[in-house]
Amino acid sequence: MGQLSAIDVKGGKKDDKVIFYTSLYRAYLSPADVSSPDGAYLGTDGKVYISEDFRYYSNWSLWDTFRTKFPLLVLTEPARMRDMATSLIHLYATGKKDWSTGFRIHPDSAHRTCCDSLCWMPTGKESQPLISAKVMQV
Repeated sequence: MGQLSAIDVKGGKKDDKVIFYTSLYRAYLSPADVSSPDGAYLGTDGKVYISEDFRYYSNWSLWDTFRTKFPLLVLTEPARMRDMATSLIHLYATGKKDWSTGFRIHPDSAHRTCCDSLCWMPTGKESQPLISAKVMQV
């Protein structure tokens, strides 16, 4: 997996490096790119959509990952994180509000997760327009 070479750990014990790189590997496992080669993906409303300018990600675990995992992905995989943020917005737009549990049925939950993650991009100023533009498109 090429992403593991994004961070080069110097020093330390071999066991510590094994634990670090195993954890890093697991951070990259989800969410997963579920777009077909032509960009098709199944929305949460059961309809097929075509993602023309992004890869669609699914298999989310948002419980506190927006505090740790997504900032890591912003630093190591900024293009992939852009697609993940776009996917979260499309997740809600295609039926998340009807599919979700009663705990998080408001669109601002997904938007807040995206903004929290994207505000740490190295080029920070682009993050707010990115989310705003994506929100306005859906």
